[in-house]
Amino acid sequence: MADDLIIRRACDCPEDRESAVYIENSCFEHPWSAENVIGMLRGERGIITLFAELEGKAVGSICAWMLPPYECQIGNLAVLPDHRRRGIGKALLEAIEAEALKLGIGDITLEVRVSNIGAAALYADCGFTIEGVRKKYYENNEDALIMWKRAASFGGEDHE
Repeated sequence: MADDLIIRRACDCPEDRESAVYIENSCFEHPWSAENVIGMLRGERGIITLFAELEGKAVGSICAWMLPPYECQIGNLAVLPDHRRRGIGKALLEAIEAEALKLGIGDITLEVRVSNIGAAALYADCGFTIEGVRKKYYENNEDALIMWKRAASFGGEDHE
């Protein structure tokens, strides 16, 4: 990972809106709408969005719903294609885990396309395990793997 990587909380400002929409459109075949992406930056309903920056430019983002005290639901993790495989996704995951722990949240969950082998491998390397499948979850009827990282695996309190 680059030594000059900065992880920071996103804000609802013009620069962050532009960066968030650009990252979303650059990373996903079926991106969220600009309205939804910008809504995530407002931090409503317990949403936290973080950016990974290199040389002052946002190159990745993660957004998650914080549902204290038990669950963090990662909605989106994206790293620009030219910056992948450099540890940025892992750094974003670690940062959102730290945010969850600050709030006393014990477990983190996410869905990932069954075809997204690279992302599923990253999540597994970061301690997530597959606990189920959501059939026809995505707009093209693709299934989603349901992955969890339980409290005991990252230092949170076990709530089961």
